[in-house]
Amino acid sequence: WFNDGHRSDLLAIALVSQTIAPQGSFIYVVAGELIDCLGSDTPDIEQVRPLVLDISAWLQVQPNGRVDAAIEKLMKKTG
Repeated sequence: WFNDGHRSDLLAIALVSQTIAPQGSFIYVVAGELIDCLGSDTPDIEQVRPLVLDISAWLQVQPNGRVDAAIEKLMKKTG
C-alpha cells in the first residue's frame, strides 16, 4: 500500500522540518531518521510511524510563516 506518493509526502515533511529545526535538535535528528527509513526499498511502517507522529506534532506548533519560508527555500534549491 506504500507508494511513491506516500514516500514523497513524508520526505517533504522531513525536509521542511530539517530546514526549520536547529541542527542537532531532537526534530532535526528525527527528520534525518525518517529520511533514512524512506531510503529503503520497503520502509518499515513500524519505524516510520513514530517518526512521522513526532514530526507532525512539532510542525503543528510552528508558525505558518516559518513553514512557508522553509518550503520556499527548498523549492528554490530544486527549481
